Amino acid sequence: MKRRVPGWKTDFPIRESVEDFAGKQRTIVIDCHEGGLGYTVRASEEGKDGRGYQFASYSEIGPYSPLGRVRQKMSRGLATRHITTFTKAWANACRAAGCPGRIPTVRGHFRPGAKAKVRQC
Repeated sequence: MKRRVPGWKTDFPIRESVEDFAGKQRTIVIDCHEGGLGYTVRASEEGKDGRGYQFASYSEIGPYSPLGRVRQKMSRGLATRHITTFTKAWANACRAAGCPGRIPTVRGHFRPGAKAKVRQC
């Protein structure tokens, strides 16, 4: 059951400046909404109109418990570099393996009954 927490509305919204994986500073706005069953804390990137980073958490206890979880999600999410296109990532992996334009093979991984013949790049 939801517990009433007096005075929490004066603490929100919160604006925080955080650094992403590339070193770029991003401004995140954290807001809290009280529903019939608990508190929802949402964090979204300022000025992106729903297209930037977004994080959320829910709690029946109070608004400060989900605030901590949202901050953990923010730090993990902003520290992760996301792959935007598979073909570009695949081409970079092939180039790094020294086989541009080819599929790199792994030695020692063969199907049972297949000949152990590996083609060098």
